[in-house]
Amino acid sequence: MEMYEKSEFGESNPSVFARVIFGLESRLFELGLKMEYGSDFELFERFAEGTDKQALSEHFQVALNTYTPENAFWLRAVSEEGETVALGAVRLDLLGVQTLDRHLAKYWKRCYPGQFGNGATLAAGQPRYLREVSGRVCYLGELWVARLWQRKKVHIHFSPLAMAIALQRWNPDWLYCWVRQKMWCKRYPLAYGFSAVHPVGVRWHEEPSTIDNDLVMALNRRDWALDWMDALADEFPLVSRS
Repeated sequence: MEMYEKSEFGESNPSVFARVIFGLESRLFELGLKMEYGSDFELFERFAEGTDKQALSEHFQVALNTYTPENAFWLRAVSEEGETVALGAVRLDLLGVQTLDRHLAKYWKRCYPGQFGNGATLAAGQPRYLREVSGRVCYLGELWVARLWQRKKVHIHFSPLAMAIALQRWNPDWLYCWVRQKMWCKRYPLAYGFSAVHPVGVRWHEEPSTIDNDLVMALNRRDWALDWMDALADEFPLVSRS
């Protein structure tokens, strides 16, 4: 199994990353779960096909994307019996000066089918916040937790773990994920470690046919995410060796 490679960079103390990642992995272990990581998305697709998730979204399907260890990774929580309990994936997009609204307009039309047989097409006027997002941008997606495990709150450890690893590995300027309306109402994005929520995530000219048309965006700037990491690290204090 290919594991992620830990890099130490960013504006936070490297020990903070170590404490948070180890602490979250330990909490999942206490629930009877072990973590696996990799960048082989054909394997990841097979994991998804073996669950009631059944398939990955267009964002991570290997038929539509080519990912390498340098720009994407997945994570999987596995029970003692070898059952897939949780899935998630993160990718890094190097937008440079291009803003997220322009990037999404190109990507969605190419990868997502629209309701009228064309590609899903964004409206000309997009929410203003999208024009603030550029540079090194991480997208977190494919979050899925097995139904029988949802009551054990696996997601409140699993999702922040994905964000912490992305921060440590890539030092992104921004991180975001799409959230369904009913999940936003339950304050899930805040539990996942996101600091800002935009109820009008995107505006459509031709709506997508395979996903919700009223997605909410959860967003983190790097500074916000590092502040969140500092606060989370306080839950995992350093152990004195004296």
